[in-house]
Amino acid sequence: MTRWTRGASRGLLAFLAIVLVSGAGWAGPHALAAKAPGGIITTVAGGVGGPGPATKVAIAPCTPQSEVSLDVSPCDVTFAGGRLYVTDSGARTLFAFAGSSMIRSIDIATGRLQTPAGDGVTGFGGDRGLATAAELSDPGGVSMDRHGNLVIADTGNNRVRVVAGRSGVFYGIAMTAGRIYTVAGTGAAGTRGDGGPAIKARLFAPSAARIDPAGNLVIAQDGFIGQGRPAPPRLRVVAARTGRFYGMAMKAGDIYTLTPKGPATLAGGHLALRIDHHGNLVMAESYSGRIVVLAVRSGTFYGRRMTAGHLYPLAVGGDPTGVAVDAAGNLVFADGGQGGNLVRVLAVTTGMFYGQHMTAGGVYTIAGGGSGGLGDGAPATSATLSLRHFGAAVAVDSAGNVAVTDPGDGRVRVVAAKTGTFYGQHMTAGDIYTVAGTGDLGFSGDGGPATRAELTAGLLAADPAGDAAIGSSFRVRFVPARSGSYFGLPMAAGRIYTVAGNGTPGVNIGIGGPATQAQIEVMALALDRAGNLVLADGYVERVLVVAGRSGTFYGQQMTAGDIYSVAGTGTGVLCAPFSGDGGPAVQAPLCAPNAVTTDNAGNLLISDSGFSRVRAVAATTGRFYGQQMTAGDIYTIAGDGQEGLKGDGGPATRAHLAICCNGFAALAVDGAGNLMITEIDSVRMVAARTGTFFGQKMTAGDIYTVARIPRDSGLVIYTLTVDSSGNLIFSEVFEGGLVKVLAARSGTFYGRPMTANHQYTVAGGGQPVLGDGGPATAVSLAGIGGLASAGRGLLIAEPGSGRIREVSP
Repeated sequence: MTRWTRGASRGLLAFLAIVLVSGAGWAGPHALAAKAPGGIITTVAGGVGGPGPATKVAIAPCTPQSEVSLDVSPCDVTFAGGRLYVTDSGARTLFAFAGSSMIRSIDIATGRLQTPAGDGVTGFGGDRGLATAAELSDPGGVSMDRHGNLVIADTGNNRVRVVAGRSGVFYGIAMTAGRIYTVAGTGAAGTRGDGGPAIKARLFAPSAARIDPAGNLVIAQDGFIGQGRPAPPRLRVVAARTGRFYGMAMKAGDIYTLTPKGPATLAGGHLALRIDHHGNLVMAESYSGRIVVLAVRSGTFYGRRMTAGHLYPLAVGGDPTGVAVDAAGNLVFADGGQGGNLVRVLAVTTGMFYGQHMTAGGVYTIAGGGSGGLGDGAPATSATLSLRHFGAAVAVDSAGNVAVTDPGDGRVRVVAAKTGTFYGQHMTAGDIYTVAGTGDLGFSGDGGPATRAELTAGLLAADPAGDAAIGSSFRVRFVPARSGSYFGLPMAAGRIYTVAGNGTPGVNIGIGGPATQAQIEVMALALDRAGNLVLADGYVERVLVVAGRSGTFYGQQMTAGDIYSVAGTGTGVLCAPFSGDGGPAVQAPLCAPNAVTTDNAGNLLISDSGFSRVRAVAATTGRFYGQQMTAGDIYTIAGDGQEGLKGDGGPATRAHLAICCNGFAALAVDGAGNLMITEIDSVRMVAARTGTFFGQKMTAGDIYTVARIPRDSGLVIYTLTVDSSGNLIFSEVFEGGLVKVLAARSGTFYGRPMTANHQYTVAGGGQPVLGDGGPATAVSLAGIGGLASAGRGLLIAEPGSGRIREVSP
């Protein structure tokens, strides 16, 4: 069969809901209330990264909103108070997402990065609390006012918020240093409220917030509606004091819409807003690709006569997406147009700027357009930049250096204006340097505390000791519960280490050698009883093992830290015909392996979804699942190769399985040895022995459905785990996502009393806040990428926050 689209399936399913209905033994309407007090949720791995060297922290400035619609997201880079401030919107595309919505700052002298606002969770929360614990949503422009307060256009929340630089009364609000406050916008999208208090007005996606020379707050309001259809953006002003500004009488604290006249109109899209040395409003429009100027007084600016209150276009060419003003008054802009990817300058006077002779009114390239790759440490015009579709932003620092967000490369770059030491680096005039970002989204902090690392928290596995393995697309990282030697490396408890993958995709590269040098695409992972890491490589149709220690596993001699193929031929792309049962697993083709686990005897179980089978690789020679097995050989233990849901109550090997092409799939084995299988709309169980399970009488080796969702709902079940008490744990993912437990017996689990065969919500369903240290049901989970039982706790991979969360009693 041809390859199904795993990447798309993985990401799309993360947003799907599953609505469980009564199967045999499952709770119906009499299930207990989901909101009862329960376990406490905490972060055990992942976070915003830093503080530390900015080039060691992953950032994602100006990321497009999706891979379907390439409307640029609002973003900014600005300089104030000796620090470069960057909006970090993370990556939330249609097919993947990671931690996001923060404000970063980089010290011009040391290059050290801090996160002054945002906890990496996208949402709204934390007003009047510490800014570092607040939730932002797609923050746009940032600036600093004359009091040292940080002003943030909180675009997705339809608000403008302020982080107080010192305690006092600002914008009519009593503020405490380090805390965050809303100063404009109710959170409801709209344009109402002019002439009244800004705090009671409606804003529509404010993309920038600047302070003008009079201290007024100028807000650029988004002009996109729906699916990118343009509508005129607005410029709104919150008066700092009562008086006359922009030709209008204004009252302190109230908000007003500017209505510019003249030869230009605002066309739509995001506005990148700056205020020049004359107080004029200079804007780059993402929709029209123009730079326009709103003159605040009459005079000659940028080579043309302007009248106060009128709007004028400037002829710069290209596709400007961000704009800044340098000390000489020149306009510096990012050109992300077709064939662009440049940083350019519109000279306002004739002279030498950025190592070039410029003539007033001319446009000159100062960075990008070369073929020298990233080009750090070389002339900026020989470097390549990746700005197109991203709405890149530019700023000029106090030394005259030009900073530009390079979102396609996951970096902030600086073009040195003069030779010297800036951002902790020696720089040569005219050369370009990376000052922030690793270029590797969601990856930082190896060797350090797990809670200070940045993660792409997609896949998750844990062992009874509490060790955790975290998988992203091309890498697996490990957090040990105790200090010791793992995968041939000394590791400290609670720190994070890469144990497999070099972060880039590849085909059968590095197999048989050090796992950290191999190129892999991780589709599923597990930790076996011997401490080995087992992963399904969804690109080459193989199951691989990273040896936790040296020894013989799955019929092979292995060296600690090296990676080996234990099943599949590595054909990739096109699946070979089904074959190989009863012979060596490495000679048997696999087709879309999308889940792995190990059973109580140590055998490796594989959801061979393209062949509609569950297969076992014997860890030792013996009799398992009613078959005689040889170590290292492969056998079908469920499924007859046909897709469907037939065969309940009969032998598992004669049943149809509906596991094909479900990007999120799971296998789990409980303490009694029963095998749980997620299918497209069901959870089915293969009984290990004859008895009663989840209210059903079962016969050893037969298969039974224990949960089902409506066939016409279009929804799927995609992940589950079983804890040490035999409880079945699964996820309902809609909006914030829910984690539920089907109790195998009566007792108290995850801080809640439970009755056998009833289901309970143990995490999710609350507010979109991080919520560490509070009830797990009081938070809204930012997606659920995987579940794992670890001791008394339950681990949840939360891709939207880039964290691993634990629910504990």
